[in-house]
Amino acid sequence: MKTMPCTVFVGDIVTMNAACPRAEAVCVINGRIACVGSKDAVIGYASAGDAAIVNLPKGTLYPGFIDTHSHLAEFSDVFDQVYCGASLGSTEGVLDALRRKSATLAPGEWVLGYGYDDTGTPAMHHLTCQELDTACPDHPVFVKHISIHLAYANTLALKRLQISHDTRVPGGEVVLDAHGKPTGLLTENVAFEAFAKLPKLSSAQRKEHIVKAIAQYNRQGFTSVMDGGLGIFGDPLQYVPSYMELDRARQLNARIWLQAVEPTMSTWETLGLYGGVGSEYVRFGGAKRYTDGSIQGY
Repeated sequence: MKTMPCTVFVGDIVTMNAACPRAEAVCVINGRIACVGSKDAVIGYASAGDAAIVNLPKGTLYPGFIDTHSHLAEFSDVFDQVYCGASLGSTEGVLDALRRKSATLAPGEWVLGYGYDDTGTPAMHHLTCQELDTACPDHPVFVKHISIHLAYANTLALKRLQISHDTRVPGGEVVLDAHGKPTGLLTENVAFEAFAKLPKLSSAQRKEHIVKAIAQYNRQGFTSVMDGGLGIFGDPLQYVPSYMELDRARQLNARIWLQAVEPTMSTWETLGLYGGVGSEYVRFGGAKRYTDGSIQGY
């Protein structure tokens, strides 16, 4: 929320401070909480300046939540992609959604989906190459699993990504059927390498999408975000400059803590970019490491 240099918010306020657990008003000056307490006391404190009074509607004002691990950069990719989650009800519902998206695109354009959850389907079913070929015969299709540790691709996508039955990537797998052909399921490092080859947003699109993504976090009460694992989804330079440009333009509505996987983290360490180096809104943090996949995709 954009505020005047001095703004007083009046309403039901929870402070998370044992000395004053609840309050009637809070005064914010130049983006910093300056005073909290009773309505009269806070308005009196602010009256020396040009204060705006904002009466909050029904509800309770809490301090902003701190997200301790998510993938904001990756989430910013999904706004032009197809939601493939469990709320669609079935695998067929997901295929229908992909089919409808393909109808809006020229032949050969990518159909990208996200959020597929095999455990959320009645048959506990992984998408197959054949199903995706049938749904979108004229398009490469790539769908990210909800865990991010798995992905699905149809025949055209596998060809574009240069993935075949004999592709070998340490720490990942191209799952094959009984006849030695790819089923369409890609695991771990094979999926991660595929992410890096997918179409990229322009710089302007990326910044627009990051702003949208942060707005979604804000709606859930988050004002600080740990972006855990830059480098998983390809070159982090597609994201980091956008964060920094938005910061300089004062368009970030959350504080961002950046984590990186190898080899990105080693590069950052060489440059001294770790341990909180950065600005008030964008800081370079530590490393993300993992050894055994995830509890759902493995």
